[in-house]
Amino acid sequence: LEVNPGAWIAHDNLGYSAQRAGRAPEALAHFARAAELRPHDPNAWNTLATARYHADDLEGARADWERALALE
Repeated sequence: LEVNPGAWIAHDNLGYSAQRAGRAPEALAHFARAAELRPHDPNAWNTLATARYHADDLEGARADWERALALE
């Protein structure tokens, strides 16, 4: 990310790593950035929604899943 802050895949991968390590806030930040960088990618919004769901942000998860479905 130091070389290319717009690398959505790096944010996605770091989100998964943070999630596996139990660092939910960090994971959410990376997944949110990945979705911002790929706003037309339903998978990015689905990943963010799932992370929000596991963080008990049900309203945020629902909004992101609705966006993913609309893009699908």
